Amino acid sequence: MINLQNQSIVLFMVLKFLCKTLLYKQISTFEIQNKYQIKKIKKNNKNIKMSNSNIPIILSLTLISLVIFGLFVGSDKNALTNSTNTTTFSQWASCYTKLNSTTCDDIKNNSTEQNLCYQSSFQVGQLTYDDSNFTTTECHNFHQFFKTAKSSDMINTGDHYFYCYMSREVQNAAYQSQYYYNKIYRPIYISCAGY
Repeated sequence: MINLQNQSIVLFMVLKFLCKTLLYKQISTFEIQNKYQIKKIKKNNKNIKMSNSNIPIILSLTLISLVIFGLFVGSDKNALTNSTNTTTFSQWASCYTKLNSTTCDDIKNNSTEQNLCYQSSFQVGQLTYDDSNFTTTECHNFHQFFKTAKSSDMINTGDHYFYCYMSREVQNAAYQSQYYYNKIYRPIYISCAGY
């Protein structure tokens, strides 16, 4: 599956190709017209103006197409898939215990980012921990399964893990702090979970 960064690169390359193609076509048209119609300068200028008048239309259609494609792709901010995850609880635990232990307290000389990190951590906890009054239904279902699960059970049995930790609501809370998302949330809840 193409992630959002790769999709942006593809969109940029398509736009670059289209612009080069249009520019080359206009230069070629201009060179041919000048080469064979030197004596007809007025007519040549009229032809160039007419061919150049198509550029805004073509560029507009291209940009509209790219925007529509971007909206279609971007409408699912959560580009993670659920279909093939076979990570077990023991694999998940083994992975996150090997990570360098990082907390919001590790942020030095940036009180704004540290506060955002604490805020993200708190909000993710409110949505995911079963003892919270704001726990989502999906996270509650995951924790109910977790209480009786064996280490050999897959963490995503019943799709509860995916719909808890990969939900837009939880990820939006994690995204509030770049540090929290990249150093804490993503390594533990996405990468170690096999997504």
